[in-house]
Amino acid sequence: TYQVVIETSAGQPETRPFAWRAIVGISMGGGAAQSIGLRHPDKFDMIANLGGEPGPSMVYTLSMVRDLLFGGFCT
Repeated sequence: TYQVVIETSAGQPETRPFAWRAIVGISMGGGAAQSIGLRHPDKFDMIANLGGEPGPSMVYTLSMVRDLLFGGFCT
């Protein structure tokens, strides 16, 4: 013998609110958007840097990710 337990609201329509937050920038604004987004990853679901770094310097972009996203701990 098996007993199945279900919630009383099973089968009822459910509405869920969704909120997606993104920060996007073009050219110099892309670097700023990346900087802000990496400093506050809890506030944004998506970060987009359109046409900004890593064009001139991939080293600069990777150091920004390292310092801002991963805490910037000293080696």
